[in-house]
Amino acid sequence: MARTDIYEGLGKAGEAPRLRAGLDVTKLTLGAEEGFVLARVDGVATLDQILQMSHLGSERTLAILRRLRAEDVIETTLVVCDLSPEQQDRINDKHKKLHEVDLFELLEVKVESVPKELKRAYFALSKEFHPDRYFGRALGPYKTKLEEVFRELSRAFDYLSVEPQRSEYARQVGQARARRAEAERAAAPAAPPLPPRRPAERPILPGEAIRSTADQQRVAARAQKHYESAMRQIRAGRWIAAVPDLRLATVLAPHNDQYRTQLQAAQQEFNRLAARSDVARAELELGAGRLQVAAELFERAGRLLRDAGLLARAADAWSQAGRDDLAELVRSESA
Repeated sequence: MARTDIYEGLGKAGEAPRLRAGLDVTKLTLGAEEGFVLARVDGVATLDQILQMSHLGSERTLAILRRLRAEDVIETTLVVCDLSPEQQDRINDKHKKLHEVDLFELLEVKVESVPKELKRAYFALSKEFHPDRYFGRALGPYKTKLEEVFRELSRAFDYLSVEPQRSEYARQVGQARARRAEAERAAAPAAPPLPPRRPAERPILPGEAIRSTADQQRVAARAQKHYESAMRQIRAGRWIAAVPDLRLATVLAPHNDQYRTQLQAAQQEFNRLAARSDVARAELELGAGRLQVAAELFERAGRLLRDAGLLARAADAWSQAGRDDLAELVRSESA
């Protein structure tokens, strides 16, 4: 079942239903399933938590809760909302991504999109998320979400409609995506070392001892091969691409100090390059008025480099975004 903020006929997902005041539960005639669900209604557990605790499934549990409310057994605060569950999910998803994605992703277009494609995408999303589309309908908490989504869509379109800032933003986003993809590949778990051919507790015969030594030599050769591949990447300036090979080399030869030292150096250089890219994009996001995104990028770069100046810029951006709590937290770390 799709997650929603409001359950029709019951109220907000985070609200805790309660027994009706003055109700004598001993006089109720309940089936086993109804009794099971009612036992979870204590004024503390939220609707979402009750659904998670119930072995009956979400649909069945909600049906029982609605019937209990209709029969005045339990009480909840109803929130009137005319949106379908699908519309609620779509708005929730778009609102959640406002400060998680770049402007192209926000408009649901490719980085290389031309102005005509940007305009077409913006108009399509405007029809879907413009608050006036729902004029006269009860929106509950979705009214504010729609307003925020439409405002950010308009801001994204306005910013990307101007050259050369669109081209520069596209360049930075392309670099960030490529770096993210390489980082994900580098973060993939390395292959485990070869397992022993035979249980250690069984005596090794002379012929087997020779094969065991040969296996060790093959493993050492594999480690050296990965190390040499990594060094070629580093000499070509591709530090991120070197990390997977260096990790494999250290897994295969965990006691080799040279491999471990080079892996640490590659990871440090990756952090430096990643931070530099984050700062460049943060500057663009500031220009686009996306203060929260810029703050997150400055903060991430500051933590990667342990740079008090970048953390101070992150704190300023958080403050401008109206998040003084986060600004104070970052300032305390940069002091």
